[in-house]
Amino acid sequence: MYRFLLSAIIFIFSLNTFTAESQRRPSWVRQRPSDADFYIGIGMAPKSRDDQNMQYARDARNQALEELSSEIKVTISANSMLRQFENNFQFQQQFESKVYTSVQQTLEGYEVHTWENRREYWVMVRLNKNVYAQRRQQRLDMAKMLASSYFFDARDAVAVGDVSRALTSYFRAVTALQDHVGEDLTHRTASGAVNYATDIMSDLRRLYRNISFTPINNHLRVEFSRQMQEPLALKAEYFSNGEILPVANLPVKFEFSHGEGVLNSQNVTSNNGEIQSTISRLVSRRKMQEVTACLDLATIIRDEDLESPLLPYFFPSEDLPCTRFTIELNKSTAFCRIEENIFGNIDPVHSFGNLIRADLNENFFNFSMDSADAEYIVNLSLNFRKGDERVGTGYTVFLVYADLHISVVSVNNGTKIFSDGFMEVRGMRPGSYQHALNEARENVLNRFRREILPKLDEVDM
Repeated sequence: MYRFLLSAIIFIFSLNTFTAESQRRPSWVRQRPSDADFYIGIGMAPKSRDDQNMQYARDARNQALEELSSEIKVTISANSMLRQFENNFQFQQQFESKVYTSVQQTLEGYEVHTWENRREYWVMVRLNKNVYAQRRQQRLDMAKMLASSYFFDARDAVAVGDVSRALTSYFRAVTALQDHVGEDLTHRTASGAVNYATDIMSDLRRLYRNISFTPINNHLRVEFSRQMQEPLALKAEYFSNGEILPVANLPVKFEFSHGEGVLNSQNVTSNNGEIQSTISRLVSRRKMQEVTACLDLATIIRDEDLESPLLPYFFPSEDLPCTRFTIELNKSTAFCRIEENIFGNIDPVHSFGNLIRADLNENFFNFSMDSADAEYIVNLSLNFRKGDERVGTGYTVFLVYADLHISVVSVNNGTKIFSDGFMEVRGMRPGSYQHALNEARENVLNRFRREILPKLDEVDM
């Protein structure tokens, strides 16, 4: 009887406590409010005794802000950058998500209400719709004003042929607007209406088309062990209203696009638009190498802006002015001996071996027809042999295996300075052994270029 009365008292007390707590709960906890003038977000996180840093409070607040953000309908303007690049899937994918995440990042001026008990922590945030719209418009207007100053400075620079300043100002106009890629970027100025989403891009494309890099000497022959005497030189010019103007103070970057070496280069073009670079030392021993000279954006654009996601869209590398210089290295003279065996028979015309020889000639040697004139002897051994015929239902697959070995011997002292190769390269094709042989040859050539040529590049010849 005593236990029954005790249990009843505890039950009644708990019921009263629960009822009192429920009564203390604010209405927005009991039922989500609806208000046409406000965006509303509500979040709840369970409390934990082990949570000394009140992480639950931050979790509930973040939930509420996410819910509030989801209520804000984002409309992509027809005059936005997103519409300008609507056929570029990568741009759309990258920046549509940015539009929605930027909503939460720019939230301000919202009300915060909290309620908690021993087990739960609740947060409600409210944002007046009119206040939000006004502040968003204010931020957009400020961005347009900043972009306007850069945009017209860029046009002024173009008018006087100051390409470097023009590029800098155009990019600063772009970065001023990068948080508003989905919004209407039309702007009325004293000079007339401007649509930054289209006008910056069209100005830049026109600018790129009118800049040219002309090599003064685009093919040079050099000795591997000597410093290059003749510099790589180009002239930067800008075409404006029928005139050809030299482009001064334009940063240009010279770098090896094929091969390797050490370059000493000037930083910017001179007053007559010229710039030079010299090869102080070659590292690669390849016969044909290439140096590319391109507009150096990294010098024009501030370091903090180089990570801007808009950079590759407004300043695509393929549109920037560039030119190329061919560097022909005076290589050692060699004589090539080829032994090519196809299915047990010697191939006297070296039909595949000559392809390997051509790669070696292009990259490393000048081949002589007389071994007496050679500094090196290149021995090339190729063996193609038949494998199995694998018969299936309605088809037969043929296998061919290939081995390659190459060595380079110094005529001066008879020393073998290089030796390498590979075995069991497979070709497999239906139809005939000839089809399988063709695939084996292709696989051998690819592997030779991938594995053997880089090793030859390191040999001192």
